[in-house]
Amino acid sequence: MTHDNSTRVQAPNYSVAASSLYDGPSLKPSGGVGPDSCSNPVTTLLVRRKTPFQVSTFNCRTLNPVSRKQELAHSAFLHHNDVISLQEHRQHHKESLRIENILSYQLITASATKNSVNASVGGVGFLLSPRIQKSLLSVEKVNSRIILLHVNGNPRLTVLSCYAPTNCSDIEDKTAFYNALTRIISKVPPHNMLAVCGDFNAKLSNSYGFTYHQSTNDNGERLLDLVDQHQLIVANRCFQKPANKIWTYEDPKRAKH
Repeated sequence: MTHDNSTRVQAPNYSVAASSLYDGPSLKPSGGVGPDSCSNPVTTLLVRRKTPFQVSTFNCRTLNPVSRKQELAHSAFLHHNDVISLQEHRQHHKESLRIENILSYQLITASATKNSVNASVGGVGFLLSPRIQKSLLSVEKVNSRIILLHVNGNPRLTVLSCYAPTNCSDIEDKTAFYNALTRIISKVPPHNMLAVCGDFNAKLSNSYGFTYHQSTNDNGERLLDLVDQHQLIVANRCFQKPANKIWTYEDPKRAKH
């Protein structure tokens, strides 16, 4: 999803205190823990006139073993991905946020959680190109399902990586996820360019644009409510393509979604 309600006036200076909004710390580009202020020495602007950049999203289902990380970085290089929003990486670690250098790319992950049989599940993060690393202001963990980054530019770019509960999850879990997401989006300065990326486990009927499904599920209804509330656009329903080119996930039974 994308959001662009930027204006021509100069964006205000701001500093977000991680402890006031999120359950984890933020990382500076250098890897130090703590929120960044406007005195940050980062001067490279990512978002500029006539300078394209690419933000993508990918449910990787796992980044184990290490070769998966190298494959991901190599693919990002081939396809010129500046930011890849990651979900379900299944990397469990003690740190709230972990930084790893993969080839020339930087992998930043919020830890996955453990289920009842001690298996790692979920986990969100970002893969950042060398170009993004030069403009990165901060990365902040909201919770185990939401992480966001701020990138220097004119205007500034804010990217969220989200992993929503499945459609059959408890109503309380889904409500908590969307409540947290709403709070975070509301805190993003209106001058920023906003991209909300992720796996929402949502199905939208083709009455809402070019989509694969004939009906909308509960997660889809919640997603549409979020879109209406914050004046967002569901970007991947805007492409007029044949049905066999607009599905994004194939389950183990070969059903497409």
